[in-house]
Amino acid sequence: MRKYLIISLLASYSIVFAGESEDFKAVDNLYKERNFKAALVESEKFLQKYPESKHQKSMRDKVAKIYFLEKNYKKAEEIFKKLYTIEEKQSQKDEYASYLARANALLNNSDSAIFYAREIKDKKTFQKTFFAVAQNFLAKENNEAAQKAYKEIIDNKYENYKESMMGLGIVYYNLKDYDKAIYWLSEFSKEMPKENKEMVSYLRASALYRKGNTDEAISRFEELANIEPSTEYSRKAALYLIEIYSNRKDEAKVTFYLNRIKGTKEYNTAMTMIGDLYVTKENYDKALDYYNQSNDKNNPKLIYGEAYSLYKNGKYEEALKKFQSLKNSDYYNQSIYHIFAINYKLKNFDEIIRDREIIRKVVVSQVDTDNIIRIIANSAYQVGNYKLAKDYYGRLFAVSPDKENLFRVILLDSQMLDMEDLRIRFNQYNELYSNDTEFKKDVYLYTGDAYYKAGDPERAEQIYKTYLNQYTNTEVISSLMSTLLEQKKYDEMQQYLSLAQDESSVNYLKGIAAMGLGKYDEAESEFQKVLASGDQSLSTKVYLNRVRNYFLAERYNEAVQAGEQYLSKLSPDKDKVIYSEMLDKIGLSYFRLGKYDQARSYYSKIASMKGYEVYGKFQIADSYYNEKNYEKAGSLYKEVYNQFGETFYGEQAYYKYIMTLSLTGNTDAFEREKDNFMKVYPNSNLRGTITNLTTNMYIESGDTDKAIESLNTSSANTDDTSVKENNTAKIITLKLQKKDYKDIEKYIAELPTEEERVYYSAQYYAVKKDPKVVKEYETLLQYDKYKAYASKGLGDYYFDKKDLSKAKKYYGTYATVNKNPDEYILYRLGQANEKENNLKMALTDYKAVYSKNGKLANDAMLRAAEIYDKQENVAEAEKLFTKLYAVKNNKDLKAYSIEKLIYYKLVKNNTKEAKKLYNELKKLDAKRAEKFKAYF
Repeated sequence: MRKYLIISLLASYSIVFAGESEDFKAVDNLYKERNFKAALVESEKFLQKYPESKHQKSMRDKVAKIYFLEKNYKKAEEIFKKLYTIEEKQSQKDEYASYLARANALLNNSDSAIFYAREIKDKKTFQKTFFAVAQNFLAKENNEAAQKAYKEIIDNKYENYKESMMGLGIVYYNLKDYDKAIYWLSEFSKEMPKENKEMVSYLRASALYRKGNTDEAISRFEELANIEPSTEYSRKAALYLIEIYSNRKDEAKVTFYLNRIKGTKEYNTAMTMIGDLYVTKENYDKALDYYNQSNDKNNPKLIYGEAYSLYKNGKYEEALKKFQSLKNSDYYNQSIYHIFAINYKLKNFDEIIRDREIIRKVVVSQVDTDNIIRIIANSAYQVGNYKLAKDYYGRLFAVSPDKENLFRVILLDSQMLDMEDLRIRFNQYNELYSNDTEFKKDVYLYTGDAYYKAGDPERAEQIYKTYLNQYTNTEVISSLMSTLLEQKKYDEMQQYLSLAQDESSVNYLKGIAAMGLGKYDEAESEFQKVLASGDQSLSTKVYLNRVRNYFLAERYNEAVQAGEQYLSKLSPDKDKVIYSEMLDKIGLSYFRLGKYDQARSYYSKIASMKGYEVYGKFQIADSYYNEKNYEKAGSLYKEVYNQFGETFYGEQAYYKYIMTLSLTGNTDAFEREKDNFMKVYPNSNLRGTITNLTTNMYIESGDTDKAIESLNTSSANTDDTSVKENNTAKIITLKLQKKDYKDIEKYIAELPTEEERVYYSAQYYAVKKDPKVVKEYETLLQYDKYKAYASKGLGDYYFDKKDLSKAKKYYGTYATVNKNPDEYILYRLGQANEKENNLKMALTDYKAVYSKNGKLANDAMLRAAEIYDKQENVAEAEKLFTKLYAVKNNKDLKAYSIEKLIYYKLVKNNTKEAKKLYNELKKLDAKRAEKFKAYF
């Protein structure tokens, strides 16, 4: 047998080595065939498959070199570093150091590159490597490192020191140190006059031009440009000459050199270059003329020049198309501002808002960023999306704080009634721009009006009075009148009315005051006096307030009549705000009169006005809702939401749409849209109204995904930390039950206390059977709340590891903490004691389990019965098996118990009872009964 085993092992080893040898040959052949891509893949497989192979080193050597050839220098560096560390042969070590030096140079790791170069012992290899490193630094534009390397080579006259002079010249050229560039390029020409002659001449001429020696540069460029046949550097020289003579307006010379390069790619470059020169001179027509002469129509540089010239010439749509065509080019970043600016000029506000996230994905200057943010903010304001407008004006003020940007934020805060932010911004304005007069009136007026609308007339009064202490303004006095009326401060009203500088203003303010007091006839009388005075400065305000007055008096027919009379006297553009409110009051009046068609005709006019579209469309939908035409209203609400979802009325429209679904009995759609609303508007004040569904409903239905979704929504919609914590704990529990571990660590991290985080981490690791669970359990032992849980977990862990003493220790801790330990712990203690042959304690534990009559009662009783059986304590064993025999719906247990009882009866010579049990066993399990056949 031993001999056979040895032969078998030898055979298996030979198979293994044969497999390795064949695999190595196969990989080696790929290298010989120069199929490096396949060789690399197979080499990696070989290294993993045969970690102990004698070919490991040579295979790694090949793999590293292929990575180097394929320019995967990071991978090459990793492998060469390992080879270098283990290599003992100096020549091979030098080779690896050479590769490491070059790889690190190409990775721009300057210090590492020089370190490995200096580790090379062989002088020739060192000098070749050092030059290669310098060249690599230059190629990676690491000019400072290249400069040091080249200087060392030249100073020490290493091999290639002459070539290094040219490299050093190029380095200085890159660093814009043109004098030194010229010096070293000249030194190179002296040492190697026939090498790279044209390139060196070109670089020297370029350096002269860059340092301002234009005339000397011209002679050198002309010498190069007139080489026949033309070369790469002669054409490049011609381009410089075209630029120089264009700046000097020497058209004959420009034409001459253009003809020299006609039919080459440099000709197209020249056209673009001349076009760019005319752009800098703001001669955009001439620039476009040159751009059009280029055949390189897909060149992004050319397209950008064309687009910019068209933009400056006011041809916005053509320019926009060209700027947009640069999306996948390096010029797209430069085009972004112009795309936004053109769209704003073309009033494409919705497109600007839709594309606003682009600025997060591109790199533009801070000036362009500020301008784009301003365009987005203005566009949002134009379409009535005040929330978005405020967000962007706020960003603008954060990066470019000035009074205009701050005023815009204050204006939007006042319109949105964001009182906390308005308070902060108003204080900022007074601290930073206390001497401002340009925006002061509007800042105080809008802020005061906002406090008044928000139900704080006292604060509004303070703000108006602060302004009026320094200045006199009818609008501010008018607003102050409203606050004083609200607070019934009639004496003060008279005091501030006296500030008005003319009789018309006094009458106007009296009319406003009377309207505020609900004295509508008196207000009308005062407004008529203003109109009779012929004061045109107040006429439009009086027109609007007469209509407001009739509307407040619920004299809707008169409101309509007055409104329609005045509309023709207002300019929709110049008086846009008053005009839109006039349309609104007429529409609302028709609405209150139940004349919905007429109301809709006015709301349609509002909907056609830029910045008021959403309000007009919402009111049209509302008119159908009021008519109880819920299907029509629903479709229109949905349209408003889809088009203006980010606005206040967009949110309101979605809410009303969901209500129409409820009213029409469309339950499925109601549920779907309600859930979507919570996603779209997680902070909406309408969320409580929108849904009454609870997480428990989903849990009870077994839909854990919906339950988690609901919990997340609930957390997003509350500031109550206890609710958030409870929701997070439920989500973790649901995910553990479902074995859905995605984002579970994120949820655990969100729990506020270390205790809770450790507890749920322990549950997570336990489900995953991750050994990290032990550390979490041990940490939990310090917390009374989770000590029982942790001790049970540790007991189970060590029980499964068969470390019974530790298992018993932690189960014992559990029993100490929990005065009424559950049957599971007692059962496990019984098992542990039984395995240690501590049968007395095991019986005590099992008895404690089956005394509870729980799920483990039968198992514990069976274990105890078997212990008694082993101890030949027939009396106790028989008692327990008799009880087990009586257990219902467990055929195997019954059969086993009968078998034991037959045996005990026979031992007692109670054949009659034994026979009775035997007959029962035959019916239940004939095979098991067979062993007792001889007794009966």
